[in-house]
Order: sequence, then C-alpha cells, then structure tokens
Amino acid sequence: MKKLFYTVLVLIITYNGVNAQTGKTSDTDSSLFFKNFKYVEIGGASFIGTSFNYERHLSEKPSGFSMRVGLGGGFVPSLFSDDIQLFGVLAAGLYYKMSVSASNTHFIELGSTYSYIFSKGDFNASIMSGSVAWRYEPQKSKLLLKAVFMPVVYSVTDNQVLGIPWFGFTIGSRF
Repeated sequence: MKKLFYTVLVLIITYNGVNAQTGKTSDTDSSLFFKNFKYVEIGGASFIGTSFNYERHLSEKPSGFSMRVGLGGGFVPSLFSDDIQLFGVLAAGLYYKMSVSASNTHFIELGSTYSYIFSKGDFNASIMSGSVAWRYEPQKSKLLLKAVFMPVVYSVTDNQVLGIPWFGFTIGSRF
C-alpha cells in the first residue's frame, strides 16, 4: 500500500512539473472554468445508497485538488422478514484530478473518501476508501459525469480492509 501511495505521489509531482514548464498562462478560458460542482452519486461513498454532494475545486486551473462533502442514504431490504433497514451517510473527500485530454474535458481523478454510515439501532460505521475515477466535463456545457472505482475499502470501525472493491456513478453540474 505504501508503494502505491508513493508511486501516485511521484506521478502527481512529475505531472505538475511537466505542466509548469509548458509556458502556458492558463489551461482554459476563465469564463468556461467553474470551480463548484453539485451532483448525485449512486453507489460510491454511500455504497448501496445515493448521496447529494457539493464539491469545490481548489486550483486556478482545471487540473488540481478538490474537496467534497455529501449527505445521503439508502435502504437494505431484509431477506427473511418484511423489515427494511434505512441508513444515512455523511461523506467527505479530498481528490486530485489530472486532465488527460488537450481540451480539458476528460480527467483522471485520484482520491480518498471518508464515509460515516449511521442507522437507527446499533449500526454505525466509519469507512475510508481510496478511489480512481474518470470525469467528463465538456467545455461547452456545465455537465459533470463521473465513474468511480474504489479498489480499497477500509473499515475504521473494525480496523480491517473489507474484501470487496466498490463502484459509483455521478451526474451533476458545474457552477
């Protein structure tokens, strides 16, 4: 895990160093660059639920760091009774996105998300997850599409890595 973390860190630093030497003053027209995002995520940080999220891009150019907060929930039907278990999710994350297209419409995003899952009764869980995502942000619209893969899901509550990777899908807008 440490090797993966250091490899990703070196790639990010190298990518920034190469971009810094291009001589460009801006990667995009500032009138088309939006720093705020609002979106609905199915799966992802809420696992089998849905979350509503706000994300703020922290850089002055399309590539860079962003952070997100979200609130959501879902339900788990019982297989052996008529009970339905409702749950809520609070999510927060820090991400780094890198443009992989000349037009700054396709991005690869690396990051980490913390999810606090709660429900009535005794079930509460704190979960950390690493993520790799593909983002699509067309320059001529405010659309955001994102597909997330979370290969490492760690239960802080149980102090163990959970054995299943997870996925999520996002649709939203920039403003």
